[in-house]
Amino acid sequence: MKTLSPGKIRKLQRCSCESGALIILSIDHRNSLRALLKMDGAEPVRDDQLISFKEAVVTSLGSEVSGILLDPDYGVGPLITHFSLPRSAGLILALESSGYTGSKENRVSQITSGWSVAKAARLGAEAVRLLVYYHPEADSAPSIESLVDSVAQECQTMDLPFFLAALPYSIDPQIKTLPSDQRRDVVLETARILTTIQGVDMYMSEFPVDVKTDPDRSHWESTCSALSHASQVPWLLISSAVEFDVYLNMAETACLQGASGAAAGRAAWQEAGSLSGLERNAFLNKTCRSRLSSLTMICDRAAVPWTKYYKPVELKPDWYMTYPGLNHTD
Repeated sequence: MKTLSPGKIRKLQRCSCESGALIILSIDHRNSLRALLKMDGAEPVRDDQLISFKEAVVTSLGSEVSGILLDPDYGVGPLITHFSLPRSAGLILALESSGYTGSKENRVSQITSGWSVAKAARLGAEAVRLLVYYHPEADSAPSIESLVDSVAQECQTMDLPFFLAALPYSIDPQIKTLPSDQRRDVVLETARILTTIQGVDMYMSEFPVDVKTDPDRSHWESTCSALSHASQVPWLLISSAVEFDVYLNMAETACLQGASGAAAGRAAWQEAGSLSGLERNAFLNKTCRSRLSSLTMICDRAAVPWTKYYKPVELKPDWYMTYPGLNHTD
């Protein structure tokens, strides 16, 4: 069993349920959310409309989850100053800029310009999340691994839990989407490689099976079990914009096979993007709250608590004497 510092232990407690499961509301979307809100063919979506939508989602659903994932661009600043963040949920802040640079077959992730782990900590985050596009055989793989290691070291310095999310993709220009067998191999190998980087505390993964082409539940179970063995840290399931009922089945399978919870994004609230005003608020407060309640019940019952992976470091009576300050000389 690995050990964690007092600071990371305390902050992970703030992001999890009493059961030790993590149920995260993901609303860090930027370009994808702008596209979702523009589906009605109206004028280009303004920044204030992005902020308003995020605020409506968090205000309606924030009390139903253990943690909320937000971005620095259109999310956390306005929601803090508008007093819209619930006190009951841990705050997780995204580090990466939206999308990627490089080619589709060789994707490169970057930290948002002007943003950092230290700034997230200063703002009051309980944790940070870095999302990377990764394929073990891509030319960009070493640079992505270096980026992850760099963020992990910064999180160690700030005593801030580090959530790492990785999205698989095809490096073959002739193949747009990874076939199910390749997807499985890439997801498992990615987890094996990236979670061995010291300082990665939580791993966030897409479902390792393409459920559209592989409906075999026994295969879902065996592959999720394999992912639990590949990951060296607790892992959470990303929703990836599938329909919520499908995601709920995926989350239950993942948790029963070793996952420590779920991060629900568009699967939980995407239909609200086509609604407005009272209709949007009613949908969020009724349908979406019910969805998250169902997800919480499953995770509380089936997820493996993150505390099964970690224990606090042993502290001597004068532990605070050697507990480093931000400049390590305090």
